[in-house]
Amino acid sequence: SNVPYLYCSVAFLQFMKEANVIISFVLSVAVGLQVFTGTRVVLIAWIIVSSSMAVSGDLHFVWYGFAVQLISQFAECSRNVMGEFVLSGNHMKLDPLSYTMFVAPSCLCMLLVGLASSWDPNVPQAFCNWWHYLLPNAALAFVLNVTVATI
Repeated sequence: SNVPYLYCSVAFLQFMKEANVIISFVLSVAVGLQVFTGTRVVLIAWIIVSSSMAVSGDLHFVWYGFAVQLISQFAECSRNVMGEFVLSGNHMKLDPLSYTMFVAPSCLCMLLVGLASSWDPNVPQAFCNWWHYLLPNAALAFVLNVTVATI
């Protein structure tokens, strides 16, 4: 999400994004895709310590920006783990296009909740003004999702 950039510094949000490794690992362990071992915990700790040393600049903190970024990260990591589970699992092995068709409605529902909670009456007018940029962007996002599912 881009909303946290309105409230928190880039350095702080980049540091938060390093937690994606931990979130993805914990979710993968929860669904049985990964095994919790001491070596992996040490590697994750190494990544966290190394990335925290690389952060520089003002770490401006606002709770709202933190919460929106954390929710966004959890949603992205959940989508990635769900993709790995569905694409490689024994239960429901799907091809990349079917996976994208499976994931797109759930992502749309979550985006609609976010849109409803932060509705601005100027959205329809902005859509009418920018539709010629939004449609190619949506097509590119679709191709990107299929490509990522293929890899």
